[in-house]
Amino acid sequence: MANPNWPRDIPWLIQWLRRERSAALPEEQVLYDRAITAAQDYARIPIDSADAEPAWDRVLVPVDELLTRRQAMHLDRVRRAQAKHGDAGTHDHRNR
Repeated sequence: MANPNWPRDIPWLIQWLRRERSAALPEEQVLYDRAITAAQDYARIPIDSADAEPAWDRVLVPVDELLTRRQAMHLDRVRRAQAKHGDAGTHDHRNR
């Protein structure tokens, strides 16, 4: 989405955000709401307007926060799984 060559398919983006929101944790839903509202606002601004890029940045901010949260949760689950099962990467399974 931060790629300047991405066509910024706003109807698709809004639909995707709504679908993701329906399965999101309650504390993340507000971020999805912010992203959806920002995308709707962006869609109303002419592409060649000086306001277009700042409006796009307002879409990216909550999306970035959602992705950062998702990554942190994933890494936490990996750490917990490694702690529970032992770090499989430190054992030599060939000698068993």
